[in-house]
Amino acid sequence: LSGFVSSTATVVAMLKKVQDRPIEAYPAAAGVTFSSVSSLAQTGIVLLFLSPSMFTLAAPILIIPSGVAFLYGILLARIGSRGGGAEPDGLELPSRIFSVQGALSFATIVATVIVVSAVLNDRFGSEAVLVSAALAGLVSTGSAAVALASLVVAGQLPASEAVVPLAAAISVNAGVRIVLALRGGATAFGWAVATGLLLTAAAVWAGWWFAAAIRIMMAA
Repeated sequence: LSGFVSSTATVVAMLKKVQDRPIEAYPAAAGVTFSSVSSLAQTGIVLLFLSPSMFTLAAPILIIPSGVAFLYGILLARIGSRGGGAEPDGLELPSRIFSVQGALSFATIVATVIVVSAVLNDRFGSEAVLVSAALAGLVSTGSAAVALASLVVAGQLPASEAVVPLAAAISVNAGVRIVLALRGGATAFGWAVATGLLLTAAAVWAGWWFAAAIRIMMAA
């Protein structure tokens, strides 16, 4: 469930845990992988409430990678359980889930992405929205999802043109987490996390391709 707070923060917290107790590398990596499932579920909930039409089109790029991440997380958890290590203590989340500063930062990011995306969309077309959403993904997938859904609701961006920017934001955010995991010095943990995130990002684009193929077949 830590993915509902911050998947990036989960990577950092689990990395610190593994640095103290290397034997927990695989259970910690499983925790990071499961947080990706929570993050994708959160994105889906946001889209469902803000823009049901975008949620319908984006469902494959959320459901398929969620399934991949869940199965990979189970695999890591089983590997960790066979390692014979001590029972993991679990991730220590912040005592206060809600933070005024965090909420303001999130709102600022969303507002910035909405304004920049709207301006770029008017001047350069939907390709520019792809760039701005991807940049938002450096910080938060949630902020990109809210911004894109808001543009769709406002009629400034067709729902069909918002799916690829969302996929790009998810992929970029996965890249950020891969870098954080690999630079921590915990080799087993880093590569286990990186593999899961690469599989998840690949599944995002596989989901997009699958949905596009279905639409083409239905239109034929």
